[in-house]
Amino acid sequence: MPTKAGKTHSMEYIGSHIYEDGVLKQTLIEGGYLTYSGNTPAYHFYVKDHLGNNRMVMSASGAVEQVVHYYPYGMAFADGTNADAQRFKYNGKELDEERLREEVKEGLRKALGMYR
Repeated sequence: MPTKAGKTHSMEYIGSHIYEDGVLKQTLIEGGYLTYSGNTPAYHFYVKDHLGNNRMVMSASGAVEQVVHYYPYGMAFADGTNADAQRFKYNGKELDEERLREEVKEGLRKALGMYR
């Protein structure tokens, strides 16, 4: 479980529901997701590009909540807006930054080991 400032933070995935610290935070639906404020759901919809990448997230009222631009290999540009609004990004996959950092470190270790 990841920690934030010394606190344990848990995420559980049960079907299409995502719980954070035991509280329902998101329900994944076709073309978007629901977030909850108490028992009231709020709808969020994806606008995808021709490759299926989530380029924008819009609210039910049509307000743009997130914009993400990608390099051809999947890394997001720095000029996206509100890039942390939701985690499902390139190819609609969830971005796990901690795992990505570990994979990059492992790749560097292997690459450096090859040239010694």
